[in-house]
Amino acid sequence: MKILPRIKDLSPLFLIWVLVPILFSGIFTTGVPSGSDTLGHLAKVQYLGEHFNETGEIASWMPHWYSGFPLLKYYPPLWYLLAFPVFSIFGDVFLTYDFFAIFWGILASSIVYSTIKKGFGISPSFFAAFLFVIAPFSIREF
Repeated sequence: MKILPRIKDLSPLFLIWVLVPILFSGIFTTGVPSGSDTLGHLAKVQYLGEHFNETGEIASWMPHWYSGFPLLKYYPPLWYLLAFPVFSIFGDVFLTYDFFAIFWGILASSIVYSTIKKGFGISPSFFAAFLFVIAPFSIREF
């Protein structure tokens, strides 16, 4: 009997998880992601993945930027370190971007839902998570 209320509490979250890929489906049709520097970051992910596949090492230097650039020094490295293994699996940097857009959309909306639920309950938390997902910034940038 105790499991039923937990499922009831999580059902709005599961609905959000279904809505995120549907609402973000536009990223799959456009081909090239939006954002002014997105392609530069994706180029780094691709370089890291290709270098790792060839040498088995994580590259620390990218020769294609500014006649050489310390790859993981000036930007927080977590994104690149998470993304290049996914690129190595998919073999397509745009598909890697799509995967992470959906992943971060689900994760961020889940955090919004969980945080609001603690103070306001299920309905307001679902509404807040839904608003987060449909916000133009979220749909455009994720």
